[in-house]
Amino acid sequence: MKRIINCFVSIALILIICLSFGSKSIFADVNCELKEEGFIPWTSGDSLPAKSGKYYLTQDINLNEIQYISGDNDVSICLNGFNIKQNAGHSEVVILDMNATLSVYDCTEKGQAHENYVAGKISGGSNSCIRLLDNVITEEADKGATFNLYGGIICDNNSIEYGGALCIEGHGTFNMYGGLFTNNTAYKCGGAVYAAESSDVRLLGGAFTNNNTNQDGGAVYLYTGTTGFVDGTTFINNSSIYDGGAIYGEAVDTFIQIDSGTFKQNRAKSGGGAVAIFTQGTLVINDAEIFENEATYGGGIWVRKAYATINDVHIFNNKATESGGGLQAQGIDMPFQKTCLTLKNAHIENNEAPLGGGIFIGGTGKIYIEGGLVENNVADNGGGLYVGTLGYGIISKIEIKNNEARNAGGGVYCQRGSKSFLNDFNITNNSALTAGGLYVDDDFVMSNMNISNNSASDGVGGVLIAPADYDGESYYSSIIKMDGNLYIYDNEGKYPNMYIFKGSIVNGTADGLSEDAKIGLSIEEKDLTSVLVGKYDYKKANGEYLITKGDSYPVKNTNVILIIIIVIAVLVIASLLFVFRKKLFKKAGQEA
Repeated sequence: MKRIINCFVSIALILIICLSFGSKSIFADVNCELKEEGFIPWTSGDSLPAKSGKYYLTQDINLNEIQYISGDNDVSICLNGFNIKQNAGHSEVVILDMNATLSVYDCTEKGQAHENYVAGKISGGSNSCIRLLDNVITEEADKGATFNLYGGIICDNNSIEYGGALCIEGHGTFNMYGGLFTNNTAYKCGGAVYAAESSDVRLLGGAFTNNNTNQDGGAVYLYTGTTGFVDGTTFINNSSIYDGGAIYGEAVDTFIQIDSGTFKQNRAKSGGGAVAIFTQGTLVINDAEIFENEATYGGGIWVRKAYATINDVHIFNNKATESGGGLQAQGIDMPFQKTCLTLKNAHIENNEAPLGGGIFIGGTGKIYIEGGLVENNVADNGGGLYVGTLGYGIISKIEIKNNEARNAGGGVYCQRGSKSFLNDFNITNNSALTAGGLYVDDDFVMSNMNISNNSASDGVGGVLIAPADYDGESYYSSIIKMDGNLYIYDNEGKYPNMYIFKGSIVNGTADGLSEDAKIGLSIEEKDLTSVLVGKYDYKKANGEYLITKGDSYPVKNTNVILIIIIVIAVLVIASLLFVFRKKLFKKAGQEA
């Protein structure tokens, strides 16, 4: 009997233990998991706590008026799977000012599902859901408010001004460690989050999906001296009418650093489908995946009149309807040609645009590209890389391969008015109608390069140096310098390897032009007086440098001055002989 009693007692204990472990999930709506950390129940159904403390909700809350947290109050709220909903028009869930802090958690899996994420939510605002006031008026701007998000869903808010869900007017701090911003809208900038005037935004987890704005920054907008950090946050399907489908930064001292993140299917009707930096802002990307985004300029990233350093980024399957399928960078107007982009070890593939399927370099700025791979991109001109008017590209140690141009420059296209320095990299297996590898139309230096196995369906397979151009006032020539070890071989086309049009000036000191580096010249080139390719690949005849390898053309002696000088010399000699004929004959007779 004693053993039977002990057995029943053991079974009872096991049942009690099992029920106690299961109670957290079964009764999560009234017992928040954070209770053990000092959280207490909040039972009001129409207001939020405003005094310092840790609270968890026990029911949904419907708000009909503005909620305030001010002073030094530090409020933590666990949604506990419940919802906070605004009902009154033109009001906010909460306004923070001074040194106040609000932290939002969600400790259960009870609630509404968004993007496979189940949690309580804050929703329904007809103005910004959460607003952090700027204290500059009270001369206490250094005491900005703080909002921390650890979990929960902030959704379906709509602002007629800035920041669809969160508006930081200045000197505030937003830390995001988890949670989701989704389906928020701003009439002005920042579909989900707007931050201005020396604020700090740290996105260290969580996601932004389906947010949009009628101006800039589909998900996040940072302005004037604001610092933004992104590490491990996901941005999907956000959109803007102007620039920055996911993130937009603007103005002096605005700084954005992305150490890792995912940007997918974001859209901007102007520039930067995923990320845009503008007007002397600074962007640093150390690692990110940017794919399936779309814009007019810079399907993935747009750097305009700003500064960017981008390392180890993977940009793929993006699209631009005008230029820069993967990435577009344009310079700083003042001072002229200041560095605006440094791109290292990037992998840019399968992007598409009419100009610059992979990368587009615009005007008045220096762009440094070092290392990486540009492959399988498509464009009308410049399948891999396009250097536009006033573009200034310094490019080395990169591989450009398997890109396609429907017109010219399967690998690289350098437009009239640009300047480029290409050194120590490969342009291979690209294709185009003409200039399968490289199209050059202005100042250009290339050295230590391998340009091979490119093809053109109707034109030059390898390198095309464009004809001179006359705009009615000035005469422009392509001025090309080739040095170092230069290998141009095994390209396919009507003119397989290299073609130089009339009026181009090629100054070559290349030591390593391969045996197959045949050069083709147009028939009109017979008047060209300054073509020089390679130390051992030319000969001089009648004042011209002629290619000794490849297609030849008739040499026409048009040096009239030389002919006149020879004729005059002959006449002078004949005259002297005639004048002094008696003395010469007399002297000859005496000697005889």
